[in-house]
Amino acid sequence: MSQYRCYFIDLQNHVTSSAVVDLATDELAVAEADKLWRSSISHGLEVWSGAELLHREVKPVPLAARPGA
Repeated sequence: MSQYRCYFIDLQNHVTSSAVVDLATDELAVAEADKLWRSSISHGLEVWSGAELLHREVKPVPLAARPGA
């Protein structure tokens, strides 16, 4: 088992919350983080294993909601 850190981010790329998951593979960690993210209101997700960024995903932002638009 490996430990993975999941960071949930807002529109300004600030971490709003986090979770730690212990799973057997990178793929399982990304899938679990994605489930957690989809049930949150966070704009984006990053999954880290140690100092390595494994996955980053953000929800599309409508033009009217973008800063400076």
